Amino acid sequence: MRSEEREVWDEVYIRYVSLEILTPRVIHSGGTIGITEVIAAHGWHGAQDPVVGAVWRVERKSTVNFLAKYVRKNRFFQADLLVKA
Repeated sequence: MRSEEREVWDEVYIRYVSLEILTPRVIHSGGTIGITEVIAAHGWHGAQDPVVGAVWRVERKSTVNFLAKYVRKNRFFQADLLVKA
């Protein structure tokens, strides 16, 4: 963000790539997609575990409308073991 408003992904992506920063994996672009299809894939960037959740970045007419996040109900983090120990 350079101002109070979020920049569209295409602009952010170009900047990140030019700085050699690893970007989040874009699973889908355009149209609609259900959560079942999104979390069916395994994690990216070397992750061995299934996808825990996803973030939707909804953009229209070169404007970021909103962000939404989904986290699986049965998600399990290694940190959960530390709390129970």
